[in-house]
Amino acid sequence: MCHYHTCYQSDTKGYIVQCTECRRLQMGYGNIMVVFYQEEFESFRKLVTDLYNQQPPAERKQLKHIVIPTPSDCVRLLLSREDLADLHVMLEEADNEMKARQLLELFAVK
Repeated sequence: MCHYHTCYQSDTKGYIVQCTECRRLQMGYGNIMVVFYQEEFESFRKLVTDLYNQQPPAERKQLKHIVIPTPSDCVRLLLSREDLADLHVMLEEADNEMKARQLLELFAVK
């Protein structure tokens, strides 16, 4: 049975949680939920970061034209520049939280 630690939570953007047992991640964004293994999450985060850094500021920030694959071959995210920025923030903050937790675990008394 999974027990989750919240890595990121926003009432308007979504959430990212990680199971403390199996280490899988669950991301709720918009009206979709994606489950990642740790390696998949890291690849997805890097892809979103790369796309975020490559996308020029759009005049029409609400235009959904950015397609991002997920671990499932049948599911893609269709995002606007604004959506991409929100997703980028979510993933980076979750990644920072996970790294901080890993550091704390190194110093935890067992």
